[in-house]
Amino acid sequence: MSVTLQDILNLTGDYAASNTGQADEPRQIRQINVAIEYFQRKGLLPNNEDIQSFYFNDDQFFYACNTDFMEEVQLLYHNPDLNTAEREWEFLEYSLLLKRSGHARTKNQWSFTTINGTRQLILMGRNIQSGAIIDGMEEVGTWVVQGDASSLELDQLDFKYGDGSLSFDVSAYSTGLAGINDPSVSLNFETLFEKHGYVKCWAKFPSAAIDAVRFRFYVTASKYWTITVTAQDDGTAFVANTQMKLGFALDNAVKTGLPLITDTITKIELEVDLTASTTGSNFRFDHIFTTVPDYMDLIYRSHYKGTDTLGTTSRLNLSAVTDILGVGELFPDIADLIARRASLNLWPQLRGDKDFMLLYKEELKELMRDVGMRFPRKRTNKFLPTRLKR
Repeated sequence: MSVTLQDILNLTGDYAASNTGQADEPRQIRQINVAIEYFQRKGLLPNNEDIQSFYFNDDQFFYACNTDFMEEVQLLYHNPDLNTAEREWEFLEYSLLLKRSGHARTKNQWSFTTINGTRQLILMGRNIQSGAIIDGMEEVGTWVVQGDASSLELDQLDFKYGDGSLSFDVSAYSTGLAGINDPSVSLNFETLFEKHGYVKCWAKFPSAAIDAVRFRFYVTASKYWTITVTAQDDGTAFVANTQMKLGFALDNAVKTGLPLITDTITKIELEVDLTASTTGSNFRFDHIFTTVPDYMDLIYRSHYKGTDTLGTTSRLNLSAVTDILGVGELFPDIADLIARRASLNLWPQLRGDKDFMLLYKEELKELMRDVGMRFPRKRTNKFLPTRLKR
């Protein structure tokens, strides 16, 4: 049996009959949505669990949650065969987890935070398959400049990892492209292609007037792939004089010619696409490495209150009278309790009605008991209780 917004409006109207003054329909709908949120917060709408799938890279801490995220439940590998005791993800309060961000990753731990007003997961663990360092960039070696770049040298004073970075200048704007390449590599990216991997590096530029950065990897001069990024690995814009991590997803590789993923890579190239007239000294690249991400499933409680009349579009707020309350199929009679809760906000004088309040509290207590028995509140792990209580 489906429960629509109109059904709840009708019940709310019944409680308005004995009160002076009617509330217009938009105001009633707003208060009905507030009432549903109250029962969601109490954990009394057990229908609203959902799954968010995403890729975890062990060099990345923060992951944005879906807009409807309300409360974390569990974190699992998407592939059920990978969920073992040794790989289990342990939930930890985020304040404790962040204090350990510099420690060696001996176990998988995760948390949730709203730092900076953004719903984010924090994951600290290790990928099942480790990545590799392509080039630490601690010597010039076989690297050469290209385009508008000049004066390639090893910078042992300004670097992110190791003992140095490779630095070049752009003293004159001509082609608008400047970079470095190494034509003497022998690499195989087949696993990265098959497992949605990344090539990443660190960069530091004297100017933020950068349109894009490209990573190319060649089989031959006529067969190669190009990956273009227009922002840092975390999605923020390029900034000047700051170490930035750039992430090149092989899922976004565009091929020229007909290279095969099984072919040996013989040349790699990092190219900066400069905004018009941009020049400067000490464009730096450092520490090129790969990551092989794991596909994860976050099980979470959702803020969605229901769907449209067809059941195909989820609703954060019910608005049309034909919208369907999500929990209505499980507990059709909860519509009356939602209507009572909304009525308390619409007509505060109802709080002085002893019979109304007694019946409301008894029904609420009974619902909490029934839902608690049939759908016990899940825990993120065996050690920590959920922070939201019934």
